[in-house]
Amino acid sequence: MDKQNKFEMTDTRYPASPPYPGDSGFQPHQASYSNPPPYTEHQIVAPPVQTTVITTSPTVVLINNMGPNPTSYYCTACNKQIVTTVKKETTVRTHLIAGILCLLGCWCCVCIPYCVDSFKKSFHYCPQCNAYLGSST
Repeated sequence: MDKQNKFEMTDTRYPASPPYPGDSGFQPHQASYSNPPPYTEHQIVAPPVQTTVITTSPTVVLINNMGPNPTSYYCTACNKQIVTTVKKETTVRTHLIAGILCLLGCWCCVCIPYCVDSFKKSFHYCPQCNAYLGSST
């Protein structure tokens, strides 16, 4: 019974709770709220989508198999099927071969690279419009 008496007793260490507003005749102020505006559903309109179509044409790669001799070829400048005109010209390679022959003591053979077409570069041109079409070594 001692335990029950301890719980029933009030604790004197804590002061009594303050009176409730209703006990003293205090009435809280009632704020008058107006009804909120009615909810209207807004339709969200997205900006128009722009569609960009990119078209590419296939790239045509012409393989230039031109040798040292005139070749049948399609000229893209004049749009005709032609046989190329070949011009042989000396290049740095021709001069190097002549210089090596001179250094080796074959100074009498120095003119050979300038006389032989295989030591020159072949440039192909269109006979109709004289457009450069390619070269071969």
